[in-house]
Amino acid sequence: CHDIGRFEQVRLYDTFSDKDTNMDHAAYSNKVLFEDGLIRRFTDINKYDSIIKKAVYNHNKSKLEQGLSKEEELYCKIIRDADKLDILYFLNIEDKEAIYWYKDFNIEKISQKLIDEFMEEKLINYKDIHNNADQIMAFYNYIYDFYFTKSYKIIKEKDLFCTLKTVFNIKIPKNTNEKGR
Repeated sequence: CHDIGRFEQVRLYDTFSDKDTNMDHAAYSNKVLFEDGLIRRFTDINKYDSIIKKAVYNHNKSKLEQGLSKEEELYCKIIRDADKLDILYFLNIEDKEAIYWYKDFNIEKISQKLIDEFMEEKLINYKDIHNNADQIMAFYNYIYDFYFTKSYKIIKEKDLFCTLKTVFNIKIPKNTNEKGR
């Protein structure tokens, strides 16, 4: 349910891009879930509403917001890792065109700035993405933003970086310990 706002985004703008629509799909997901009451179709218990709101809100941000409780932070990290794993799955398994922001698939050059940031293991800012090639690099840059060892194990078991390994000859970092970002 963290991506429920995507349906309206695609209906209105025909894209999954928050950057190009100025629509924060996470914030809109919270609107649908809590202001419109859709969350009550999943559960009658409201005890966890604040944790769910925080996890949904933070799943697409470049960094977790400050001031989270330990429990909120844990659930935010779980949803963030799951969201990224889902994206990597779609990059390798499903209809790739559905998740790309741009309709022009003839652009094959990745911006040098993104290549440099990737090679320096820095997180890529979505504002620096200008084409599908850049977007692919940004998606694979997720390798530097997972929190849990289990996420790295899933990547390895499912070979979710097979496209990256083939095209760019890049290896998954050996240090797959949980991160305390």
